Amino acid sequence: MLAEMKNQMTDVQAGRITVETLARQRLDRLTRKNPAVNAVVEYHPDELILQAQSLDRQLAAG
Repeated sequence: MLAEMKNQMTDVQAGRITVETLARQRLDRLTRKNPAVNAVVEYHPDELILQAQSLDRQLAAG
């Protein structure tokens, strides 16, 4: 998992993927996997997307 996260951050830094896209992928995985394990009790997807969009703007601005 750690190696995957490092690769994803490299992809973000290289502009191959946005933070928002990555966040949406993680939310999708959480939505699919969590019912079976009930590991995440509370999360705020709208806030996550807003923060991801903000990070994308910051990265674009340099």
